[in-house]
Amino acid sequence: MPDRQIFIRRATSADTQYLNHICLLTGDAGKSAEEKYTLKQLPGLLWADPYVNCPSATGFVLVDHRTGEEDEKVVGYILVAFDTVSFERELEEDWFPQWRVTYPNPYVPPDADSPSPTESDLRVLGWIHKPYKANAAELAFSPAHMHIDILPEYQGQGWGKKMVGKLVEFLREEKGLKAVWLGLDLRNENAKRFYGHLGFKAIQGAAEHMMGLNFSDWKDI
Repeated sequence: MPDRQIFIRRATSADTQYLNHICLLTGDAGKSAEEKYTLKQLPGLLWADPYVNCPSATGFVLVDHRTGEEDEKVVGYILVAFDTVSFERELEEDWFPQWRVTYPNPYVPPDADSPSPTESDLRVLGWIHKPYKANAAELAFSPAHMHIDILPEYQGQGWGKKMVGKLVEFLREEKGLKAVWLGLDLRNENAKRFYGHLGFKAIQGAAEHMMGLNFSDWKDI
């Protein structure tokens, strides 16, 4: 059995394919969403890939590397738009236009043998063509929002907390920010407990599925 090293490093655009795959494998309230999508690239195009391809965003990845193997295995990510307003503008100007051509709405399969889009496909297509915009309550809480996903076999080992800690350090030390927010799937009770344990709370004036972390409440324990 080769030696293993699991570590966190800065994400790059070269990680896009891994982020996209992890997004799909965790996209159904923390479980695999593979069966919910015909167009399996779609979830990552919305919730993962742009964060390593737009200037106002960045992230970190969790890597499992085995000695003697050339390739790293990316098994999780934490992504952040540290300037959400600029990020939304970059999405509209530079990211979504190319994918709207690839995946028009309404979407018509390229040939008779291609499967029709699922309900989940159509829902994400709608968001790619008409994206969600952060509201005043969210932006007042912080200009930064985040996403985190870790493959199930690497959960429950403390890596999620370490990755949030890495992000808090980055936003506080390098960007001078005091808070970050996120949206979660309300069906994912494990995620809600995880965020609550770390100090995330409901955001006054925001939707029920939004939670925010004041860094003064960060529980690095």
